[in-house]
Amino acid sequence: MYMRIFVLLSMAGLLVPSAYAQSQVSLRVDTRARGTYIPADFIGLSFGTATEKAGNRGMHGHMFKPANKQLITLFREMGIRNLRMGGVSVDNEKRIPTRRDIDMLFGFAKAAGVKVIYSVRLLRGDPYQDASIAKYVWKNYGNYLDCFTIGNEPDWHYYHIHNSQIHESTPGTLGSAYPSYFASWKRFATIIADSVPGARFAGPDAGSNYPVPGSENTSFNGRSWTLNFAIDASEWHIPNSGSLAFITQHNYAGENAKTQKLTPPEMVREMLSPDWDNLYYPALYNAVGTPVLPKGLGYRLTESNSFSGGVRNGSDCFATALFSLDYLYWWAEHHCLGVNFHTTQWLYNGTICFDSTGNYQVRPMGYGIKAFDIGGHGDIVPVEVSNPQKVNMTAYAVKQDNRLCITFINKGYGAGAREVSADIETPGYTGPAKMMLLESRGHNVFATSGITLGGARIENKGPWKGRWTQIRGPGNDRYSVEIPPSTASILEISSEPVGK
Repeated sequence: MYMRIFVLLSMAGLLVPSAYAQSQVSLRVDTRARGTYIPADFIGLSFGTATEKAGNRGMHGHMFKPANKQLITLFREMGIRNLRMGGVSVDNEKRIPTRRDIDMLFGFAKAAGVKVIYSVRLLRGDPYQDASIAKYVWKNYGNYLDCFTIGNEPDWHYYHIHNSQIHESTPGTLGSAYPSYFASWKRFATIIADSVPGARFAGPDAGSNYPVPGSENTSFNGRSWTLNFAIDASEWHIPNSGSLAFITQHNYAGENAKTQKLTPPEMVREMLSPDWDNLYYPALYNAVGTPVLPKGLGYRLTESNSFSGGVRNGSDCFATALFSLDYLYWWAEHHCLGVNFHTTQWLYNGTICFDSTGNYQVRPMGYGIKAFDIGGHGDIVPVEVSNPQKVNMTAYAVKQDNRLCITFINKGYGAGAREVSADIETPGYTGPAKMMLLESRGHNVFATSGITLGGARIENKGPWKGRWTQIRGPGNDRYSVEIPPSTASILEISSEPVGK
């Protein structure tokens, strides 16, 4: 027997008949599987080092400061637990962060409850200056520091032509610069570790996500810079260092939207295409995650987004919420330690923006992040899906003690969109159950406003007020839910699992 769960209109609170054709799928959650643990700091954001300084991009004073209550509220409400500071500006910004800048940043980190991945300069850098900065950070803010990284995206050509120590031994072959890069990285890491015994490092923050379609091949000896770094850094002991924290990789799944001159409809089509889950993500995972994990190292995507180069109405529309939610779950399922979505002040692909009235706001992508924060704590366990009509949807399940959360993402949109009617088997979890919907007004994937989660917006002045729809019914381990197109839903079932 199945318990039928109807999706409510969050605005009106009334049951309504579906206006869409319906497709049937069935799911069975392997609740007895051990699963893959999702780290507590899995959800992160990434910003350029330039944002540390006062007055950057028109800001009044420091953006990251303990007095920035709006930004702190948004971080906490979205569930952000990791803040990576780096980006292109760590190597290209003329002004090095001052101690005042650092104090403001880590004061913010303390107030927002995040750990910081702190980058220092490699390109045109001074290792002794880096060591002085690292020593100050370590001494004063070690409790809020995740690790140090040195440089940003060293595999790109521009990096090699601006640093005499890092050069392409075969001109025009990007990968040939790797040996000189790693030699330079070792020198900087050694000098920093001499000043900061026990410091943890990560790297290489490679920019190319090859062999993802459309990416540039920067490989050396048939391996990515990330894999080469993982091999070399794990075999070389950093003097006085605590450890190599993890391996870092960047991933803009669809590459640069502006240089490709993509329109918003083209961007949405790519973001919601099954190709990203079935081809793009596996291509990067097989090149980076699969070979790194057996070496006892974890990996983190420290700079991520759907596309680089923000495009209005494409980078900031509701489709990005569905993308970010699916992206977080996919990588959590594949043993990633965390994802940091990148924000460049103030491109349209940023999770957080500064509006015309002088207030910080969350863009649609932040709603997908918040949805993951609701359902993504614990162990992600396998879901067996029968989808005979090949509906464009994904489903993930996470268990934590007596709580099981199943997240459905219906990516269908436009004329052929279909409502999904899903019959779910959850052995050992028998209810009670409740449900929440992530949606845009009119189920419009191009919407840039009118986004809600649990019927509520994410505000900058107070707690998110989203609500669950309580489900009552007989105790069993079978449920049925209906998910409209262009939405995501979270089903939470509470029960003591069998065999615990």
